[in-house]
Amino acid sequence: MTNGKTQNKIQRNGNKICNKSNRGKVSIPLKGDYDKEYQRIKKLAKKAKEEGKEIVVVMGLGFVGVVMAAIVADTKDEKGNYTKYVIGYQRPSVRSFWKIPVINKGISL
Repeated sequence: MTNGKTQNKIQRNGNKICNKSNRGKVSIPLKGDYDKEYQRIKKLAKKAKEEGKEIVVVMGLGFVGVVMAAIVADTKDEKGNYTKYVIGYQRPSVRSFWKIPVINKGISL
């Protein structure tokens, strides 16, 4: 029973779907997806380090974490260059994983 609100959890082919506020459906990563994503992030972090940026990881992208990530990411040196590369981590749950694509698209709720 959904009592008129958007349903948060759906099963499709064994893959959980997160659906929040009609902003689209997001597949929760499967175990097999983790290594590919880790390698992608590792490559991006390596490039940022080569550019002289510090790597900062923000655990949890709720009201506090997302603001902290934005403030840290906006840090510049005296020449106006960005000095931090921020990785935001949100655990893959049906209640909260929808935040990742919303934040990546720059959508404000």
